[in-house]
Amino acid sequence: MPGAFMVFISFRRKGKACLSLGTSSRQYLLRHHANRRFLYLLLAFLLFCWNSLALWFTQQELDLQTFNLLLWLGVLLALDDHISQLWPRPSPAGFFAGSLGLAILLALSPWLFREQDGYIKYLLLPIIMFVLALLNRPVTDWALFKAPLLIALLLPLSGAIEVLSSPVQNRLTAFLTWTFLTGAGFQPILNGKQIVFDSGIVAVETPCNGIEQLIFSVSMIVIFQLIYPLDKRFHIFLAVVGAALSATALNVVRIALLAYFTTWPDNRGLPAFDFFHGSGGTIFSLLAAAVAGWIYVSLLERELAA
Repeated sequence: MPGAFMVFISFRRKGKACLSLGTSSRQYLLRHHANRRFLYLLLAFLLFCWNSLALWFTQQELDLQTFNLLLWLGVLLALDDHISQLWPRPSPAGFFAGSLGLAILLALSPWLFREQDGYIKYLLLPIIMFVLALLNRPVTDWALFKAPLLIALLLPLSGAIEVLSSPVQNRLTAFLTWTFLTGAGFQPILNGKQIVFDSGIVAVETPCNGIEQLIFSVSMIVIFQLIYPLDKRFHIFLAVVGAALSATALNVVRIALLAYFTTWPDNRGLPAFDFFHGSGGTIFSLLAAAVAGWIYVSLLERELAA
């Protein structure tokens, strides 16, 4: 209403006064949009904190929490060049649906902060991203949120891949580790998904089979391709294959170290085994992500130089 009043007066006056009132009207609209954008970004930040705390309170694996942070970082990078366009203008139906989804998430918070098992942990980020998209744009105008939504969907996709690939991935990782140890001069015995030494046994189960590490690295390539795309298909192929192979190789080294620690006399290797079997395993995931990032940046620089 103040903006309309100023426009009306501008028709009644001439010269400098008209220009001044028109400028005031534009400044009012800019401040109004900036305030709405600030509140929207504040809501997004609070939902990020809520999502991170939900995973932390339910004591999820450190790899999952790190992967969730990576995806949030990817969303931030995807929207970084479009911050000025993020002032919300949802459709009435979208605003109602987004508000309802937000209310349901908050109402379920006591349960979500206790639920440790099940697939729901993989769905929180996509649901939050859909809520934020509904509260910002009509569904027909979601071009701005295409990349963020695709990035968020990598989380439930990773959960499905982890479950479906585990039976094969466990045995494959055990075989590759046995091959590596044999080539290094050790004499382990391969028994299914178990690597047997005289002094101990290492069984490759789902948390250690490297699929999370592989997904982490390949997801980085997907995020980079959505934000800083490579033009040549062969380069995209090289980036994906390089990320997958480096992640697999690093995990084989990790499992080989775990097997080696079991050969130390008097259980002296147990502290190192526990460390690299637990939180220390994240070091290898970060190394794999760094290698994947280096491969992608190298290919991107080659294309830009050409």
